[in-house]
Amino acid sequence: MKRLHRIIITQIEKEKSRINTLSAELDLNGTGLTGDLDPRHPTNRRSGRLHGDDYIPSNGHLTKRGVEICFRLYDIGKSPLAVAYLMGITLRAAKGRYKGWLKAGGLGRIKAEVQRYNSE
Repeated sequence: MKRLHRIIITQIEKEKSRINTLSAELDLNGTGLTGDLDPRHPTNRRSGRLHGDDYIPSNGHLTKRGVEICFRLYDIGKSPLAVAYLMGITLRAAKGRYKGWLKAGGLGRIKAEVQRYNSE
């Protein structure tokens, strides 16, 4: 029983450490990516639109602004898993965006302008 107790305590400590690491990575305080620059801001995704008489619903694709916000998350050191969670996209999409970020030059890339919106 003592051995089992030690194993359980060790596993609990490992899990607490993992949670603390993830919580720190998901924190956006002090990054400047809050308010209208929030990763889940509605302007980061394409909205539904009309094509003639037909309504085409939102398909979840990122706008150019959304891609730039995604790249800025990589600029500050977020992992693809954290970016996927913060942006509300799949891990596969986040990994694809990571490859695009690397192709664009990674940390040395030229940052695009991001349109700001009133957050009031």
